[in-house]
Amino acid sequence: MKRELSRKKNIVNIVWFKKDLRSSDHAPLYEAALGEYPVLPIYVFEPDYWKQEDAAFRHWDFTKQSLEFLRADLSTLGQALVFRKGKILEVFEDLRKEFTINAIYSHQETGNAWTFERDKSVRYWGRVNGVEILEYQNNSIIRGLADRDKWAAQRDKFMSKPIIKKPNIRPLEIDLGQISVDINFRGNSVKNNKQIGGAENGWKYLESFFQGRGNTYRKDMSSPLLAEAACSRISPYLAYGNLSVREVLRFVRDNLYNDKKMAASSKSFKSRLAWKDHFGQKLEDDFSIEVACLHRSFEKLRPKTPDITLLNAWENGETGFPFVDACMRYLRTTGWINFRMRAMLMSFASYHLWLDWRN
Repeated sequence: MKRELSRKKNIVNIVWFKKDLRSSDHAPLYEAALGEYPVLPIYVFEPDYWKQEDAAFRHWDFTKQSLEFLRADLSTLGQALVFRKGKILEVFEDLRKEFTINAIYSHQETGNAWTFERDKSVRYWGRVNGVEILEYQNNSIIRGLADRDKWAAQRDKFMSKPIIKKPNIRPLEIDLGQISVDINFRGNSVKNNKQIGGAENGWKYLESFFQGRGNTYRKDMSSPLLAEAACSRISPYLAYGNLSVREVLRFVRDNLYNDKKMAASSKSFKSRLAWKDHFGQKLEDDFSIEVACLHRSFEKLRPKTPDITLLNAWENGETGFPFVDACMRYLRTTGWINFRMRAMLMSFASYHLWLDWRN
């Protein structure tokens, strides 16, 4: 009897995409492509993650659009995005049956407690199985920051580095997988003025902001009526990594010219980008604030079990306070509302309805 020769498995570097759905200014993708092995870019739909209370259909809708754009973009670089569904370690184990995994490259993610524990399990799995796990700083959130007083200087240093170029990547023989899932999500779709995921759409919003929409940004960003047009509207593109903060800051620097109308707006805009990273750093430094009061003495101030009647009235914009209800209905319809109105809605729930912020 002839013994069948076992097929030699290809050695690959995996680039694991999470909330960094872009090919430009992407350190893990660039570094993986520098190596001698082909790159396997992958996004894993993890059902357990999408069952978390802070995940909803609108988030998946935007993510799916971003993935479709990223797949097409990576295809032009040499290898399209691979899509898989399941528990992350089971997916990596399946890939080990098909390939020899040299290393897994990804960005550090400042997410919720679930993603933090998930990433820890991947690092442990890598140690056990001899797979190098390489994580790179994402935007200016610094893991293990020793001195908060030096964060601003470190952020400026990180932001001043050159934009990382898109790499060319060698193609692999692999089933890409269809970007679709069959799961019941929380929430519903956006009805009006829906923003579509993908880096190209993010750039369109940023460009139009600097081509005139943003002239009145400093003055109009507080208005529930005017902010829709005056604000940049790039928040989801930053949240899902379609754009990096460094790319945005470089665009601001290169396109400001001597436009006096945009000078004040640009200053305010850059400040808000810094605020975004500042609050992200606070969560990175103390992840307990996801579920606990910043000041622990407030923990027993409000009932843990909410008044369902008040909570439902607030959620549906039926409190009887016209301004509050109008803002909530606008948010439910469009999926967006400006920062100060979001703060107002939360303050109303906490102080007027005496609801615990975690509900």
